[in-house]
Amino acid sequence: MPEVFVGLSRTALAGKKNQAAAHFALDALALRSHQPEAHYLLWALHRLNEIPRAEQALKTAVAQNPNYPQAYRRLAYIYKKRLHLIPEADAYRQQAQDARRRLRDLKSGKVSGKINDSGSMAVRAQ
Repeated sequence: MPEVFVGLSRTALAGKKNQAAAHFALDALALRSHQPEAHYLLWALHRLNEIPRAEQALKTAVAQNPNYPQAYRRLAYIYKKRLHLIPEADAYRQQAQDARRRLRDLKSGKVSGKINDSGSMAVRAQ
């Protein structure tokens, strides 16, 4: 039941218990590797100064789900504040906006979508 570990990780992260949040996210991923949210929750690693691991986890989250604006925003933060790479941060910020727009279009019915084999959302205009 990886969902239990994802929930525990989310709760630990909200309580700023970063080591526990990372631990629970890794436990979830040990049970099922294709979980964008568990990869996203490894955002806690940046607070433990494990920047490369946090960056890689967030990149995995958006590779598994390109419609994940929060993960793009966290990548933008890491690139701007921790790595001081402003052009890359701006690119991730733009990808976050694009993902938000795609999600809004899905919710409004402007496009329809389905989950493809890679776990990401394939969309088409209505």
